[in-house]
Amino acid sequence: MSRLVRFAAAGIANTALGDSIILIVLAAGAGDYAANIASYGAGLMLGLLLNRR
Repeated sequence: MSRLVRFAAAGIANTALGDSIILIVLAAGAGDYAANIASYGAGLMLGLLLNRR
């Protein structure tokens, strides 16, 4: 798989995960800041995992 396609797929997966985490955390009753912190952390880990060589 080409580098550009892998990068794009990682970005799409990261966006989907981030949005899902935000919605789940908000539905659980946490605030906006907590939802964004959880989403950022999950996105950071997924991005590093998917973009490694």
